[in-house]
Formats: sequence, C-alpha cells, structure tokens
Amino acid sequence: MISERRRELGMRTQQDLADAAGTSVATITRLESGRPLVRRSWTWAAVEQALDWPSGYLERYMRHRTPPPAITLSEARIKDPESTIRRSIKDALQKNLPDVTVSQALAAENAVVEALIRVLREEGVLASAFDSPSLR
Repeated sequence: MISERRRELGMRTQQDLADAAGTSVATITRLESGRPLVRRSWTWAAVEQALDWPSGYLERYMRHRTPPPAITLSEARIKDPESTIRRSIKDALQKNLPDVTVSQALAAENAVVEALIRVLREEGVLASAFDSPSLR
C-alpha cells in the first residue's frame, strides 16, 4: 500500500520518498515491506505528510496490516481542490505530451474538472466544505 501510494504521487524510488520525508531509505524499506519498526512519531508523521495522508493513517495501517478506510477529501488536507486537479492535469500533459498547446491543455483541464464535478455531485460527495466557489 505504501509503495503504491508513493508511485501515485510520482515518487518512483524509495529514495524519493525518503528524501521527501527527511528519513532514511532503510526506514522506507521497512515500512513498505511491513517489517516491524520502532515507531518514532516524527518519522511516521513526516512519511504521512510526504504521502499526503492524515495524521495516524500510517500507524493504523502498520498495526492492522490492512489499509485503513479510504481517505476522505477533508482528511487529505486539500485546500483548493480545483487548483490541485488542474495542476495535476497540467503536470501530466507536460510530462507525457510535451507538444500540447496551451489552448489544448486548458481545454483538457476544463473538460476533466467539469466531468469530475458532475460525478462528485451525482454521487453526493461534493458538498459542504468542498462545494467551494472554485468548483461551481
């Protein structure tokens, strides 16, 4: 689960995650393999932050060896969902399609954001704090 999340965030190697968390590769290797590890709150908190997980998520996983319930948007600490989505789309386009034009990138961003908003509203997920003016 940890290695999958690391890759989702574009960290290809354990060294990438260790650098982002300010910890050793040995610590990341032990966490990813599920081997026992002395819990140091600052280390685990740094890994959780690097993986964009809420506080305590890693401890729950290591204790039960099963993924905790899915992280909700409010737990993920996303302050501006639309900007985060647009930045991710832009980064993916630049990385995978370097010749895409600005107008093509904007059209793709708008289409994805509109589709995502529609699905989240249909599913009843987009409400309260995340029904922000930027997502209307």
